[in-house]
Amino acid sequence: MKNFLPKLIIFIFIAITAIATTIAVTAYSLNRPTALSGETSFMITSGTGANQIAHNLQQAGLIRNATFFRIHARLSGNQSLFRAGNYTIPAGLTSVSISHLLVAGVPDILYSVTIPEGRSLRQAANILYDNGFIDSPAQFIAAASNPEVLQRWHILGDTAQGFLFPSTYLMPKPYPAERIVELMLRTFYEQLATVAPWWHTLSLEELNRRVNMAGLVEKEYRIPGEAALMASVFYNRLERDMRLESCASVVYVITEILGRPHPNRIFYADLEIDHPYNVYRNYGLPPSPISSPGLIALKAAFNPADTNYLFFVVNEATTGVPGSHQFSETWAEHAQGAAAYILATFVPQG
Repeated sequence: MKNFLPKLIIFIFIAITAIATTIAVTAYSLNRPTALSGETSFMITSGTGANQIAHNLQQAGLIRNATFFRIHARLSGNQSLFRAGNYTIPAGLTSVSISHLLVAGVPDILYSVTIPEGRSLRQAANILYDNGFIDSPAQFIAAASNPEVLQRWHILGDTAQGFLFPSTYLMPKPYPAERIVELMLRTFYEQLATVAPWWHTLSLEELNRRVNMAGLVEKEYRIPGEAALMASVFYNRLERDMRLESCASVVYVITEILGRPHPNRIFYADLEIDHPYNVYRNYGLPPSPISSPGLIALKAAFNPADTNYLFFVVNEATTGVPGSHQFSETWAEHAQGAAAYILATFVPQG
């Protein structure tokens, strides 16, 4: 027993020294600069927390380990001090140095631009170009069509259309198109997590199917409370092998594929346009989303209402509520509603 206590003390000392050495070596390794060369632009948007900043830094290849960055930020008191803005980060900085830079550095001036819900990739590109953020619309479209980017963000289509979240963004002018695409995609998944936190449990095909549905719903609904009902109609029709017969798909073909002006009215001849995106002629969803859905349409597509509805028709002329629709389970009910709409809209009264 006499020799036990000194031996225990020596053992504890050796253990503590070993642990401390391991922590120091690990910290040194995780703090080392990454292999990036040259300056890198990194943006922090308003309201972004330290955890998300750490994740974004690692994803951009600026730090080696997001967990190490978060722990240091918490221990150093930087966690709540990161300021929104666009930062130019030189190559060769350690994680700790980057943390200090994002607290003490002076960010570039940011400008506001709004991409409204339901816009296509082409329309978003034109908005960014008209507001001086990119050199040409083609630049943004090319960045949103990069196969590597599409694969990394779980997109099966040829472009990121549908996954570019519509919102108001703060960015410097000009700003690399690739960075804008990444920002909009990252925002999309952040917003998707608020309405469907389980989205990552879906297969790649099902994820894209639901985003596709959201793009369709976005172009159809006018009253937020009806979005989930419209999604239920489309899902019910898919289950019964019925064509979706969405006028929004026809308008997309006319404006985005054929390059014609937005029509004031859809004619029967328009419904017969032979194109894969025309779901009046083709079964199933369009090949890819026809628009970038906002939060309401995303929520509807990922959490549709539980109904037996198979039809809907605008009935604002009869109800006096702009944008309202009548939802029906049978063709007879739908035909009656359609007739009432035509009578109230096109037949002179009195």
